[in-house]
Amino acid sequence: MAGCNHADLEALFAGAGLEEVETRAIDVPTVFADFDDYWSPFEGGQGPAPGYCVSLPPDRRAALRERLRETLPVASDGSISLVARAWAVRGTSRN
Repeated sequence: MAGCNHADLEALFAGAGLEEVETRAIDVPTVFADFDDYWSPFEGGQGPAPGYCVSLPPDRRAALRERLRETLPVASDGSISLVARAWAVRGTSRN
């Protein structure tokens, strides 16, 4: 997503007039029990990726699902371990 990196966020906040801008990534380990546990939120339509997913015609949605199934790192027990990232930004205003 545009703006979801250290440099872009720092430039955005500095461009808004903030000084001493600091950014940092907050990484959270995210473990899904299996592929269905991972996939089910995509069918809810909440958020950018699920919203895009539900907008696809059924055949393209099925193709996306299978492509993800093929490429995600699945452990021997079927679980999928990923890292969710959020960004924290702070700065000071002289106003």
